[in-house]
Amino acid sequence: MLIEKHISDLLYRYQCVTVPGFGAFLTETISAHVTGSASSFFPPKKVVSFNANVKNN
Repeated sequence: MLIEKHISDLLYRYQCVTVPGFGAFLTETISAHVTGSASSFFPPKKVVSFNANVKNN
């Protein structure tokens, strides 16, 4: 299994995954919402970011 699959699986369960000596992947959960004027529905989602300054837990 490749490292990206491991990271993806861990991000599904946790908000932060740190790769020692490399950095940390972080997730932010965005709630579902409806726009009143356009009657549009936006489902919940996760936004992934990377922080190279975090090198270990």
